Amino acid sequence: MEFLGQHKIIESLPDNAQIIVLNNQLTLDQCIAAMVVQQSATYSLIWDAVDRRRFTGIVTLRNILEMIVSLCEAIEHLNCENVRSAQKNGN
Repeated sequence: MEFLGQHKIIESLPDNAQIIVLNNQLTLDQCIAAMVVQQSATYSLIWDAVDRRRFTGIVTLRNILEMIVSLCEAIEHLNCENVRSAQKNGN
């Protein structure tokens, strides 16, 4: 734990990593567009321009993909629940 107190997370990123800065107010679609479509970046620093006016975290493409998978699973679950509810009601 002492190591984490003496170092910043950005020190753990590879020297050749392309890093961009994203505002924490962006939508998931905007993050994907910036990271994948426009910049081909693997990492993104998150900037809080409203409350803290500092960097608040790092997001990776893996994080973005995990969010998409989670959203798809949630939507699928809701759709299954709606179908079951409709079947119970005779629709």
